[in-house]
Parts: sequence; structure tokens; C-alpha cells
Amino acid sequence: MKVHILVKSIAAGRNKIMPKAYDYPPDIQNVEDLIRETVGICLHEFEERRNGVRNMPLEEQAASGKVVYGMYSERKPPDREEAVKNAAEAFRDGTVAIFVDGKKMETLTQEAGLREGSQVVFVKLTPLSASCMLLDWMC
Repeated sequence: MKVHILVKSIAAGRNKIMPKAYDYPPDIQNVEDLIRETVGICLHEFEERRNGVRNMPLEEQAASGKVVYGMYSERKPPDREEAVKNAAEAFRDGTVAIFVDGKKMETLTQEAGLREGSQVVFVKLTPLSASCMLLDWMC
């Protein structure tokens, strides 16, 4: 089934959120399954980029606007199970929020509710380091 992941795009100097279609299996039941499958897709894309850059001549890289010197080819891809474990932990700890069709996912066991054409957003949350100083100043 096609699922649209909303991805930040910096193409043409504009920061836009653009939907990118991915194929997901229809048997995804819960948020943990969604994370597992998404990590697998990301690792697959990493391998494709790594192989593509490794085989691309320098002139072609220059023409595309991005020249990479060993960044992908020398870097070992992460272990899939370790990556899934880290992603699930980030979700549990609240440093990553997941929204499916506008509904915030709360737990790993929550039903994901994916359907054909669903929109999924992964948001990395970062605390503001100066927020305590701001609160002290305002009070």
C-alpha cells in the first residue's frame, strides 16, 4: 500500500514539507510495526545512495551540485535491529513524535491505522536550552 511520508525538502532554496510515497506492506498493525518498516526503508535508501555515489563519476557529482568524498562509501550501515531499537526508544522517550493522518501516536502498541494514501509525519523534538533562563527572567 502507498503511504505518504511528509519530508522536509530544501530543493530550490525553499524549505517545504513535501509528501513522498513509499510502499508499505498491508500487515502493519501498530506503531512498533510502522517504526520497524520505516527503519527498513531508510536503511534501503541509505544503501542505494551509498552505491550510487560510489559508482558515480566525479564530473556527474559536480554537475548534480553535490560532491561526496567517501562519506557514504566508507561509512558502515547501521545494524537493522539496533536501528529499530533506537527509533522505538526515541519514540518512547518523547524525542520523536509520530502522526498518522493527523492523529498523534501515543504508544508502541497503539494501532497505527494505516490505509492506502495515509500521511505520516515523524517529528524530531528538541528542547530549548535557554527556556529555564527565559522563565526566570519573565517571573
